[in-house]
Amino acid sequence: MLTSYYQKDSPSGEAVKRGKSEPVVAMFCRGIMGHKYPLFISEQSDFSDFSKYLPIYKKIFIICDQVIVQQDDSFIRKIKGRKFIMAVEANERNKSFSNLEYLCQQIISKKPARDDLMLLVGGGVILNLGGLCASLIMRGLKFIYVPTTLTGQIDVCMGSKQAVNFYGAKNMIGLYNDPLYCYVNSRFLSTLSDFEFNSQLVEGLKLCLCLDKGLFLSLLGDISYGADRDLIIKRYLRKLIELKLRIVDVDLKEENIGLSMLYGHSIGHAIEVLSDGLLNHGVCVGLGMLAASQMAYLCGLSGISLVNLHRQLLINLGLPTKIPASIKKDQILAKLKYNKHNYGTSRFILLSDIGLIAKQGKNYYQIIPKEIIDRALTELY
Repeated sequence: MLTSYYQKDSPSGEAVKRGKSEPVVAMFCRGIMGHKYPLFISEQSDFSDFSKYLPIYKKIFIICDQVIVQQDDSFIRKIKGRKFIMAVEANERNKSFSNLEYLCQQIISKKPARDDLMLLVGGGVILNLGGLCASLIMRGLKFIYVPTTLTGQIDVCMGSKQAVNFYGAKNMIGLYNDPLYCYVNSRFLSTLSDFEFNSQLVEGLKLCLCLDKGLFLSLLGDISYGADRDLIIKRYLRKLIELKLRIVDVDLKEENIGLSMLYGHSIGHAIEVLSDGLLNHGVCVGLGMLAASQMAYLCGLSGISLVNLHRQLLINLGLPTKIPASIKKDQILAKLKYNKHNYGTSRFILLSDIGLIAKQGKNYYQIIPKEIIDRALTELY
């Protein structure tokens, strides 16, 4: 469902002018155009710092998660000036070509100018869908990311990837383009349920498992001891962002070590598409990582202890360790053919240990026989 409405807060139609004060923390992400764009990381509960460095724009087109409008629209109300707001029910079904067309129609009907702004407020679905929309209209409108989910803050807002799902496959139509900047505020995370927060933490754990053993064990310890969400955010939000930034800085297009960002995603994306929105992204990636650990064990690349660690991690997070019986193994195997990273083969990122990717020669991936994939999936039923 998509709803839209026009809102004009001030007669002049001007946004609040840029202030002099700096955000709490500024980090920088490598962009596709060769420059680096800033990530402003804030803990201010009233969002007052955002308006201080928002430039003046004649019109601001806001694509936002419907939950933000329904539960807490205080951030939206902070933005002064002429606003056209489009609220989107943020699920994978709505990350579609038809909804991309609808959003483009809505914005174009308001006669945008090249110097207008698009503000994308939400999680991965909103950032991907809105980013592609902004990149296509008039060959590119400026846009700003405001990620409101944990996945959005520690993963999606870095990497410049904009896409929609198509032909039953994830992120099949898209491009690379950079936002002006990202505004990351942990207050948004209060809108997430505990299950949503834990499942979205999987994206951060994924990179830790691949590349940072110390950070993974520290985070695992806190999870195992039942650390609450506020403690996890305080201790790890910035560290997980920094880890993703390090990877994007050296391999933005995921050609070597950047493939670590895809750990668990080949199987995970297949399960996610086949669940038709019933399983969220983090749950599916978690299952994909467990399947990958099984493949590594069956190939003799790692021991059974790594499989047990993956399974216990999901249990500690309260996430499933079994694929629903309604999703058949043959369906998953068939979906792998549409994975854009496989290039006609069955490529998987596997681990030999925590923090150590199992390379095949110079490659950061393994080509896995179908029978091994089949056996690994069988263990998840």
